[in-house]
Amino acid sequence: MSSDNKFVRSLIESAKQGNNAAIEQLFQMNLAKIYAFALRLTANKSLAEAITKDTFIEAWKKINLVRSDASLLKWLNSIAVYKTIETFRNKKSKNKADHKDFKELESKCELDKYIVVLPDQERMIFVLNKVEGYTLEEISDMMGIKKDQVKEQLSIAIDSLEESIPSIKEENVLIEKLAQLQPEIQPSAEVRDGIFSYIMDEKIREQREHEKIAAALAEKERKENQIEEPEETKELFPEQVVVKPKREFNINFAVVKKVLYGIIALFILVAAYMFITAPSGGWEVISMTGQPELNGKKMNQDDGWLPEGNIQTDANSSVTFAIPKIGRLLVDVLTNTSRTKK
Repeated sequence: MSSDNKFVRSLIESAKQGNNAAIEQLFQMNLAKIYAFALRLTANKSLAEAITKDTFIEAWKKINLVRSDASLLKWLNSIAVYKTIETFRNKKSKNKADHKDFKELESKCELDKYIVVLPDQERMIFVLNKVEGYTLEEISDMMGIKKDQVKEQLSIAIDSLEESIPSIKEENVLIEKLAQLQPEIQPSAEVRDGIFSYIMDEKIREQREHEKIAAALAEKERKENQIEEPEETKELFPEQVVVKPKREFNINFAVVKKVLYGIIALFILVAAYMFITAPSGGWEVISMTGQPELNGKKMNQDDGWLPEGNIQTDANSSVTFAIPKIGRLLVDVLTNTSRTKK
């Protein structure tokens, strides 16, 4: 199994360290590929969306298991296969493809519309072998069936497709039509948002759990280290009471008035200084992919989005902001967005 290039490897290592931007960039790079893969495996749009979402959530949970000598896409594919098999096992009725639901699979050739009507197991084996390039042994391991059964089901699938498209009996024609299949299909925004919302919510939940544990440990340590005050020994002899003479106080009201005016003036100055130097409501960057621009300049991870600021993204960039007391805001690809004063 071939490994990824140095750039992808560096993103994976950053993702293992908990870098949100690296995780988001890795997932954005592979989201359309996994969705197209799941769509052909299931021949069902709603199932493909659910499997795509579950695949990336599972990948986020187990990102530390990615080997340095393995392909990230192949690893994601294997998760998608397991999720598909699990979904088929839990389904009560057999899958029936609705061609009206497959406009996303329209491509330069008609092969896709015949692939999706194959029975589940035959379709999966054909897609894994002919479209994705897995060997019979690898498919046998992934699907948990014998190699001879894989070979038999693949032969049945090819025969069915050749009946619909006789020209693919020639190997070169089949290869040409396979090359025309769409390798990437973008899922709906709900799929992508669902993945990243889940990850963000889990990170917030984990952070709160860690804070609770830290607070509990600190409280326990404080109680253990608390020094009990020794009991005071009773004196053998009672303490003599010394009666001090009363002092007379004369209040100078003019001085008191000046002091009060001074305190009020100082309070006004402090309040004015806090108002002038108060932050202007910037929104904090949670994660960022590509190179979005803020007010015409390249953004950094530490930049905030102030009122009247303008964010511009290209086809390869996006940025997510945390809005105090509201939630999160994703500035998607190919977006030009301005923040108003209010």
